[in-house]
Amino acid sequence: MGKVLKNSWALFAGFAILITAHGFQGNLLGVRAVLEEFNYLSTGLLMSGYFVGYFVGANLSPQLVSRVGHIRVFAAFASMASLSSLIHIVFC
Repeated sequence: MGKVLKNSWALFAGFAILITAHGFQGNLLGVRAVLEEFNYLSTGLLMSGYFVGYFVGANLSPQLVSRVGHIRVFAAFASMASLSSLIHIVFC
């Protein structure tokens, strides 16, 4: 068990950082949408986009992992997650 954790601590640390950032991002988007007086439909679409992406990613990930490997897939998805935060800053 210790060998498994020793070899994969970076993966777990990266995942923990991503999940923590998503928690902050979700709270920020909800509060910011209220402050900017978005209508309820656009706020709902914006906030539910995460779960649509989660569903698509869960169905697409096994095929990508089998094709290119788990390290490259994790790096690509982490890059897309950080890019989504930057896009929110630019357009909101």
